[in-house]
Amino acid sequence: MSSTLQKYSVITRLNGGLGNQLFQYAAGRALADRLGAPLKVDLSEFESYLLRRFELDQFTINAGIATQEELAGFVIKPSRFQRSCSRFAISLGLGFNRIAFKERKFGYDDTFEKIRHPMYLNGYWQSEKYFKSAEGKLRNELCLVDKLGVSSQKILDEILQCTAVSLHIRRGDYITNPSAASVHGVCSLDYYYSAIRHITTHVQNPYFFVFSDDPQWAKDNLKISQPVQFVEANGPDRGVEDMWLMKSCKHHIIANSSFSWWAAWLNGRQDKVVIAPRIWFLDKTINTGDLIPEQWHRI
Repeated sequence: MSSTLQKYSVITRLNGGLGNQLFQYAAGRALADRLGAPLKVDLSEFESYLLRRFELDQFTINAGIATQEELAGFVIKPSRFQRSCSRFAISLGLGFNRIAFKERKFGYDDTFEKIRHPMYLNGYWQSEKYFKSAEGKLRNELCLVDKLGVSSQKILDEILQCTAVSLHIRRGDYITNPSAASVHGVCSLDYYYSAIRHITTHVQNPYFFVFSDDPQWAKDNLKISQPVQFVEANGPDRGVEDMWLMKSCKHHIIANSSFSWWAAWLNGRQDKVVIAPRIWFLDKTINTGDLIPEQWHRI
């Protein structure tokens, strides 16, 4: 390892909920592994953004926490001119770059592949392409630190005894938060019924486990003729357990949510069927072509 890589770490900025944090961590892990550098996470966003909290400590991640001194070595919010200079330096393979590598667009940015020195990553990185090279390591690494609670363990036992299909309905802030509602919107019942029909056509004897941050709405509005259980074992402070239960199902119907995206991705089965919504954002100008892995089915 060169002296440069020994001295500097890849630092990835974390913000948002558990799903977003996993995307940010995964991109950082892949880059750090490629460079042979340590990985650290920047948690400073959670000091002021109180609606979310750091949740990755519930997984066995391999990363330190960046100190204020380390963060001071980077220009985390560069100007457009600084970003352009930084990307030009990356294209030339020049040495350590203090300018943060900031995500320019929602889709995959192949400039990421040209990074040759540790950097500060500032973005969401919502594409498997950013961390495909570290897929095996991530699946092995992202295990729970603590055992499941009694209620969750009981549900897990049931999941493992049948052809379980997780179905995720995301409402919550997609309904109550005007900003989130204007960007995302919620998946329609038509989407879920189409997904259920696809599953029942391709999967024998499916048993649906419904996860939602609005379970009463799900019970009142989603009618499934196949065996179904509405999971209410965990509150919002134990979302990681719901993700683990979802991940443990054989097949998945996900919402337009990074939370259920990751639950489906963490399932390492080669024969899994994953249904994802074709409409991820209300703004149809956002290109989500790199968001959904090729093996998944969009409806």
